[in-house]
Amino acid sequence: MPGLHNSAPRNEGADALAMQEIRWPSLFWAMVVFGLNSMTQPAGSVCGAPADVSFMLRSSPIICIIDTFVLFHRLAYYYWSSDTIKAAYARLLRLRYQPEDDGVEDMQTVLAELQKSQPVRIVVFILTLAQMVKLYAFGGVVWTKVMASMYLLSFVVIELLVVWPQAQVLQSMTRREKEMQTSGATSLPYSSIALGVAFMLWFLAVACKDIFGQPHHTLPQWLGIVVSIAGGLISTLGFAFSVYKSEAYHDNVRAALLLVPVLGVPWAYYGLGSRLAGYTLQSLQIQAITAALAVVWVGFALMFSSATTRTVRASGQDKARKMTEQTAAWVFLCLHVLTCLLFYLFSYDPAGTSKPSWTEFLG
Repeated sequence: MPGLHNSAPRNEGADALAMQEIRWPSLFWAMVVFGLNSMTQPAGSVCGAPADVSFMLRSSPIICIIDTFVLFHRLAYYYWSSDTIKAAYARLLRLRYQPEDDGVEDMQTVLAELQKSQPVRIVVFILTLAQMVKLYAFGGVVWTKVMASMYLLSFVVIELLVVWPQAQVLQSMTRREKEMQTSGATSLPYSSIALGVAFMLWFLAVACKDIFGQPHHTLPQWLGIVVSIAGGLISTLGFAFSVYKSEAYHDNVRAALLLVPVLGVPWAYYGLGSRLAGYTLQSLQIQAITAALAVVWVGFALMFSSATTRTVRASGQDKARKMTEQTAAWVFLCLHVLTCLLFYLFSYDPAGTSKPSWTEFLG
């Protein structure tokens, strides 16, 4: 009868090939486990940001790899400006683990206790080890391996250089190290988070395009839609909170002016997507253009966020500032998980992938 799958002759070769292909849940859960392994690591201050948001920030492979390079850079800088490598190493550990100098007592959150729990970290690492063996045995998933390697490299470097020795070294430390700039458009935390957001927005736009089955030239259009909904909503709420916490309305003039391109530029991207239909551009060219457009919008958003948070910081309400940082960090984490899920669910193509049969025993 028409419509019944068993009415067609069975193709044994096609069935065998389909069994060898890698289904999307295998890759999605592998990325989740790799990410959790890094997130549960007590890495201290990540990219100069407060330590209490390190769990959320390390959900991004971009943040992880940037933080790894920053670690080596600071160690080299301290060695150049110190007498010995031991002194440079001590300065690096102070920078990563010293409490914030903002007059607000550090709180032991659930996440902080989770990062300090050795049993939890051992379990997560064992899960990661199994996924590591599976993922690197898979064929045809180069970019997934690249992103997983960002997590893994960061984890190994920070574990060897920072986490293991910090408990012994910090016990004898009484000095404080000069903190890095933690806010502003030119600060390391803001700029590294901006790169992580641009990376995420590109994948989210690709996933949304594929959900609705649109052609590749509409990718900038979908970037505009994604940024308008997610970025516009978050920016508007952030501006409203800044106005609420400010002492005078004129403190928000700069933020209000920057809100215009933050909300308006995505609509220009939407119009650009329809105009690209008349050009014979390859998919890779469209993807590169969209990535550049994501960076441009994030540049405006970076200046806007710097202006809005400056108002909260100037008010002297450190608890409100910490609440803002925590909320933004959780949004950052949730959007990364959602993007990863949607991309593997709707944009991942298993054609050309393969897996050894023995990987089935690893779950």
